Amino acid sequence: MKISTGARLLGAGQIVFTAIYFGYLLYVGFSWGFTPRLMQLFITDSIFLFFLISSAGLFMLKPWGWWVTAILWGKLLLSRVIGTGTEWFMISSGLLAEQLDLLTAAADLGIIILLSGVLLLIFTRAFRQTFRIHETRGRLLIMTGMGVIVLYAVFFTVTLAVVLAAGL
Repeated sequence: MKISTGARLLGAGQIVFTAIYFGYLLYVGFSWGFTPRLMQLFITDSIFLFFLISSAGLFMLKPWGWWVTAILWGKLLLSRVIGTGTEWFMISSGLLAEQLDLLTAAADLGIIILLSGVLLLIFTRAFRQTFRIHETRGRLLIMTGMGVIVLYAVFFTVTLAVVLAAGL
């Protein structure tokens, strides 16, 4: 399979995931009501809507599509690592009543491995060359890392402001 086909399949997968995920949230909302918790999920998980922008860039094999995709998946990985670490700390310190079981830990680690795997794929030389990305690996990591941190900070701030303003 050509790398360009793989990039387009990643874009298609992102679109399918976004449609199914938000379709499910809408189904739950219309069936059982748009509760504050569900509305909070809509707000906090709205980052997945960026998959649509990323997918457009992947389909057209544009360099900006690679950058948006790399930064978005990096942000998702950072968020998952922070969230998992926080959850495990709170459970182990007794701040949460639930127990950390093997299945929960495996699911958390599985998601981290999946996100890491997609990022490794995106950063392969062949994948980058398909999008005409020719920066050195160090420069790529610094630029992407800065983008991830900025996106994380902006998204966290905006999400917090919206959740607080909505009284959720």
